[in-house]
Amino acid sequence: MMLLNLSSLLMILFTLFQVTFVHWTDFCLLRKNMRLFCHKNGLKPHISTYFDYIFFNISKKEKKKMTEYYINLVGLSDFKNAIPNQLSGGMQQRVSIARALDTKPELLLLDEPFGALDAFTRMSMQREILRIWEQDKTTMMIVTHDIDEAIFLSNRVIIMGKNPGIIKKIVPVDLPLPRDRTDSVFLKIRSEIMKEFLDL
Repeated sequence: MMLLNLSSLLMILFTLFQVTFVHWTDFCLLRKNMRLFCHKNGLKPHISTYFDYIFFNISKKEKKKMTEYYINLVGLSDFKNAIPNQLSGGMQQRVSIARALDTKPELLLLDEPFGALDAFTRMSMQREILRIWEQDKTTMMIVTHDIDEAIFLSNRVIIMGKNPGIIKKIVPVDLPLPRDRTDSVFLKIRSEIMKEFLDL
């Protein structure tokens, strides 16, 4: 998981893999083992959670089984017949997360995934990502400008400098899950990262 000033690293990773499927706004599937997830959910306004998800599920054999598994994983079983305008912003992001996980990628890249959400929904989705990770164990790399988010979700935070965009420091986050944002160690790590930013 990474704390970057730009999304350049994700684009560099993209160039290392052949693009086999592209969705117009929110993610790319790269050789079926890597997905990019952005803050734009790209949901179609007239299609329900269940069928929107099926539309982007590239596995034809166990389509129904996989769809129901991932909709349940993100906690939307009771909303599978809802269309996007019947879902909250956080629920819409959950649909997108389910779609991003449907091929069990080895690496899930998240580019400011919760940037469009309000503060409370954002914190709720951060907890949701951890819950999904604990159950599915998908490796994730997150680009964010939110220091608290980086510490809350990461086992290490990579800080990049500017002009040129080099790795300035790697900060390990040796805190048990779930994490308390008011914990003294959490605040100490936050101060360490903040100092690096002030020195940029």
